[in-house]
This record gives sequence, C-alpha cells and structure tokens, in this order.
Amino acid sequence: MRTLGPDELRDLDRAERLEWLQADGRGGWASSTVLGLNARRDHSLLVVNVGFQRRAEPVAGPMGAASQTELLRPQTPVGFQRRAEPVAGPMGAASQTELLRPQTPVSRVSLLARVDERLEFADGTAIELATNRYEGAVHPRGLDYAESFTLDPLPALAFATPRGRLVKTLARPHDTDAVVVQYEWEGAEPVALAVRPLLAYREVHDLQHERADFRREAIALGDSVACAPLEGWPSLTMRLAGAQWHAEGWWYRRFEYTLERERGLDHHEDLWSPGEFRVGLRPGRAVALVAAAGAPPGADPLVLLQHEKRRQRALSAGSGGLEAVLRRAADAFLVRHEAHGHGVIVSYPAPEPDGGLGAEELRLRRSPHGTGDGLRPAPEPDGGLGAEELRLRRSPHG
Repeated sequence: MRTLGPDELRDLDRAERLEWLQADGRGGWASSTVLGLNARRDHSLLVVNVGFQRRAEPVAGPMGAASQTELLRPQTPVGFQRRAEPVAGPMGAASQTELLRPQTPVSRVSLLARVDERLEFADGTAIELATNRYEGAVHPRGLDYAESFTLDPLPALAFATPRGRLVKTLARPHDTDAVVVQYEWEGAEPVALAVRPLLAYREVHDLQHERADFRREAIALGDSVACAPLEGWPSLTMRLAGAQWHAEGWWYRRFEYTLERERGLDHHEDLWSPGEFRVGLRPGRAVALVAAAGAPPGADPLVLLQHEKRRQRALSAGSGGLEAVLRRAADAFLVRHEAHGHGVIVSYPAPEPDGGLGAEELRLRRSPHGTGDGLRPAPEPDGGLGAEELRLRRSPHG
C-alpha cells in the first residue's frame, strides 16, 4: 500500500506528476493524478473501448427503454474518421483526390473526464474540493484540504475540512464499461454533497473544445440521468442513489494540462457539464456515483467497488514486495477480447520442460518504435518482432 500525506498532496507541481490507473480488462481505463486534477489528455474517469461493445443497449428513460431509441450504444464507432489520406497512385498522391483511404477508426473514447465535488452545510457554508488548473490560475483549491491518498489497491483521496472528513474512492469494475466513485463522510453534523460531472466525448488522444453540435439535453429519471451529447457515440448514464439532479449545464473552458504543455503539445481543453447531483451525507453511510457507457451495471455500485477491491487484492495473494506490485500492474495491461480485439499484452501458459502447460507467463513488450500517443503501443512498421520482451514467469518448477 502506498500512502501520501498533505505535504506531497498540497505541493501542486509534485502532485500532478503522481498518477494512478485502473483498467477494466476490455481496453478501457480510469486514470488521473492523486488530486483528481487531470494533467494529460489520457486522464479520464471513463475511457471505454467502443470496439469491445458488440450490441446496442437501450438506456432507460422517462418514456421507457423501448422508446429511447436515440440513446443507444452503437456496435461500432460512428463519425470518428476525421480526415482522409490520399492513396499513392501512378499520377502521384496529390492528384489522386478521388482515391481516398479513410483514417483508421479509433476504438477508445473518453466520455467522463472527471467529477468535481462541493460540500454544503446547513448554515450556507460551502467548501469546494476540486482542484483545477487554468492558464495562470488554480481554481478552486481543493488541494488545500487534501489530507491523504492511498492505493490499496483502489485509489482513495481523503479531504480534511474544519467540519469533517470526506473520503473519495474510485473503481473501474472489471469487465464493465462503468466507473464507480464512492463517498464516505466522517463528521458530527449533516452535510450535502454536490457532484458535478464534466464530459469530454472525444477520442482519447484528442482534446475537446466547445462545439455547437453538442446535445445539451440530459434525461433525468429519479436519481439517474442519461446524456447523448454526440450522434453515433455511446450514451452516458449516471446514477447517484438518493440524490436529486439539478440541470445547470454549461461549458467549462480552457482547462490546462501541465504534462501536455511540457511535451510541447496542445494543452487546453473545454469540458461540458450538464448539471450536478446533490445528496445528503451522514457518518457511517457510504454513497456512490456510477457512470456507464450505455446501460449501467445492474448490481449495487457499492458492491461492485468492494468486489473490484477483493479481485485486485487476490491478484497478489501469497506474494509481497515487488512481485505483488508487478502482478497488479500486469493485470492492468491485459485486454480480454473475442474475435478481432487487440491486447496490449498477451498472457498465455508457457510450456514446461516436459512439454506441459503448468506455468504462467506474461510477456511485456517494449517497442523500439515507441508507444504511439501515450498508453497504446505503436505497431511494428514491418509487422515483425523487433521489440524487446520482458517475461515474468511463475512455474511450479521454480
């Protein structure tokens, strides 16, 4: 277990370089910094591999699931091909304008970039817990209340305010297109929690900017909300049990991503927020926000979070030190797929000296051609095996 204290968390230059990642086993992930401040374009609470989604699922709404035909999770991404590349021919690429090869469609999209929280007390006092960096400014400054961050194995950030303590824990339940954010309040007085989702809706290595074709409607039914900002993209369904939804939609403009700026890349992004949830908190009772591409998982999100915590701890059961860390890290890079999916790392049984299959082997490949645009590996130019391999092998033969 790794624990950080207030000295590290309240040093913004340091904290925005300390990152965590939780993978879903489908090629998607949740990732951010220990403060929840996104510092690179790969950071997002809900990146989904839309190529993994093989059927459309209706989203429940006030008119019933059957009639919500406009809120569907499509089988394949639509509208992701943003440019065409000329195909070389006898007259040269420039003149072959009628022969266009479409850009390869992307499969990973960032839907929910982050959530911002605010505590509201009965006397009208409000405490903002989010930390956002803009050009030349940091606002609000939730880092001033950051008390601790632990990774055990789920990321948990604790805020200590003069009137109580809030612990925020996040999980990407395995084999789902969902993220769960749990909140636990430790304080002597009742408090209301406001949770504002901020949507990106872009390919994972792009940046979003305010756009006129963004659908601003959010369909609310009780404590659930469904959004479909862009035609042909997965819808986003969010639920916070016992909460009320307040539709207050607007664009948040020009977030600054420090690590992108340092790489010399575009580093400003606009995010859309359709509104916010408000829910009462009391000590000893956790509440959880679940956000999903399409229909959310049917299980209680608090149960999903605990199940994922147990699953990750089981990965390193019986081991310790570096081996335990490697087992958990390796699992985050495994993509379990059917048919035509592509895994970043391939895991398979390795033959034993006697030709049996009693060992487990994990091969981590480092390509001399880099890793493309961040988390995804770059393919070999010739399809060959010019990469270096690191093999982690567990065998009953030692």
